[in-house]
Amino acid sequence: MRYVKLIFTLMLAVLVGACGESTAPSSSKNEAASTTEQSFVESKKRADSGDADAQVNLGLLYGKGEGVPQDFAQARQWYEKAATQGNAQAQVNLGEMYARSEGVPQDYDKAMEWIQKAAAQGHARAQVDLGEMYADGWGVPKDAAKAVEWYQKAAAQGDADGQVRLGRMYAKGEGVPKDAAKAVEWYQKAAVQGDEAAQFSLGLSYLIGDGVPEDSVLAYAWLNLSAAQGNENAKGVRDIVIPKRSQFSSAQRAEAERLSSNWKPGQVLRRESESASAAGNM
Repeated sequence: MRYVKLIFTLMLAVLVGACGESTAPSSSKNEAASTTEQSFVESKKRADSGDADAQVNLGLLYGKGEGVPQDFAQARQWYEKAATQGNAQAQVNLGEMYARSEGVPQDYDKAMEWIQKAAAQGHARAQVDLGEMYADGWGVPKDAAKAVEWYQKAAAQGDADGQVRLGRMYAKGEGVPKDAAKAVEWYQKAAVQGDEAAQFSLGLSYLIGDGVPEDSVLAYAWLNLSAAQGNENAKGVRDIVIPKRSQFSSAQRAEAERLSSNWKPGQVLRRESESASAAGNM
């Protein structure tokens, strides 16, 4: 893909600043810790009585080390209790622990077993996980068509991660015929939800005119939104690649800045001239 080559040719200089932190705990930090401890106590009572949702919450607290010391073994134990009751969130969390080797030996067969159970219940993240396992050959033979199938299931539910991954499959022509316009369609669905990876991919599509007419203003605007969420690649393309284009004027940059600063979730970015023309025809 052209945009992949574009990114790998960039040399990004990242400036890291360090700032001191006060050693005195703030009242807000104390309140947050108290709330987390209270959440643990309440979840423990309900989990002991067999409440699956509480068992999942307890697993999350142990997994993240919130309110209790981090303990993956305890997290796995509570996820298992909920997963055996059919709780889809517990099933996908447990499957991911086996896939990532968190507190257990890495076991893709067990990961697949639990993630499939959650995916069969329509759990979007589990469906994305299955797609990723088939796309990368984690514990199963690589199968791009199966990866697409699972990404489609998640994308159809509005899952942004599933949508951007499906877009990439169309962009690369893996598991589906290569279709840049379809790739853009799925990137846009995820981008308007605020997904930074989708905003980055959509910005690149506009930058090189892949699946959409080339437009440096819209490219800059989408990359700006992605960079605002910490995407360093988006920042590099925005700050290094686009300004080197002789046709990118200061007026266009100003328009791109306005578009991104005024953007709201759910909104598809359009050039100001296009928006003004549409308003005039109403």
